[in-house]
Amino acid sequence: MSIEGEDVPEYKEGWETITRGGTQVVVRTSAINETYQAFETLVIYVSTLGTHSKTKLGTNPFELSGHNQHTRPQSHPALRLYSNAIPTSPKSLSDVQPQFEELLTVCSIRLSLSRPEKLALLRSIPARELTSKVMGLKMHTFRPVLDGAFFPTDLFDRFKNGDFAKEFERRRLELLIGEVRDEETIYRQTNPPDSLETLHLQVSNYYPSHVSDKLIDAYLTRKVHLPYAHPDPDPNIDAWKKVYGDIISDGQVRAPYRLLIDQLRHANVPLSRVHRYLISYRPSFMDRVAPATLGVGHAFDKPIWNISIMHGPTEEEEKAMRAWIADLREFVNRGLSEETGGKGYGTKEWEEYKVLAEDGKIEVRKDAKWAYLLEVGEIMAV
Repeated sequence: MSIEGEDVPEYKEGWETITRGGTQVVVRTSAINETYQAFETLVIYVSTLGTHSKTKLGTNPFELSGHNQHTRPQSHPALRLYSNAIPTSPKSLSDVQPQFEELLTVCSIRLSLSRPEKLALLRSIPARELTSKVMGLKMHTFRPVLDGAFFPTDLFDRFKNGDFAKEFERRRLELLIGEVRDEETIYRQTNPPDSLETLHLQVSNYYPSHVSDKLIDAYLTRKVHLPYAHPDPDPNIDAWKKVYGDIISDGQVRAPYRLLIDQLRHANVPLSRVHRYLISYRPSFMDRVAPATLGVGHAFDKPIWNISIMHGPTEEEEKAMRAWIADLREFVNRGLSEETGGKGYGTKEWEEYKVLAEDGKIEVRKDAKWAYLLEVGEIMAV
């Protein structure tokens, strides 16, 4: 809000001018509309997923009733992993020392200074200036380090040995996990390679060099993924950029979570408590924010999970979104497993997952990538 004489903005969409007693008041009405829309969306989300709250949200978004409309079911332990599982053991401190020195160099900080002096100078650099330098680094990706403090030195070994899976079963947890069809299209946008040398550099931004070497051999030489590849949404994709996206998306998402699922299977976790999905559906409103060449890229499923109907899906698209969210509603409220009184998920084999298909239909399919991605997961688990 602004009052005349106090930097009143020129007329533009989203603002309204009101005159009261000779005083002109300019109100940003778009903010009010956005707030109402956000609240309205929250109401839709709560009503769709269900709520354990003792406060009922009525038909009118601003009508509140203190009557208890929902009886909370018995609590069930549920886990939803978003995006991925642990792909491999992080780099060691010695692995990332060159990256730290590269950062110091571009910030004009002498390497001969003491550690406290280096850190003090880094901390004195404004955040915007510091982050602006990151993408110019050869090693521009900063990830957890195997330091024995934030990331325990034996954490990944315990994961490989099945400790997580055993604890999962001991706690009787239930899991919902999955992927989108074209994970690779987003991963390959950042500093894509144009040669074998730069491919090694970019993959090494994510993984220790010995893991990077094995992955590049698997994808570039042995081409373990090609027999199971799905059509690329970009028909003109550069070959180096393509293989880079395939390696990183498989390494970050597809392979580690399948390795996790396989560990759960061997820990005797019943399939009825493990639910996998693949989203291949792209609502038409995505065309306003992302080109078709990105397909159903990494995190493009968020509008579906969030029931983002404020973006204007068609009637059929909204119907598909609501149908897909039904499993999440059950998962949140009482669990999908029959053990907790759930309706079940529909998959009968470990190699199956539920798919939101390109046409908006929901079906159970065989996971064609299962075998080779388990191999990739084993390559990374070194």
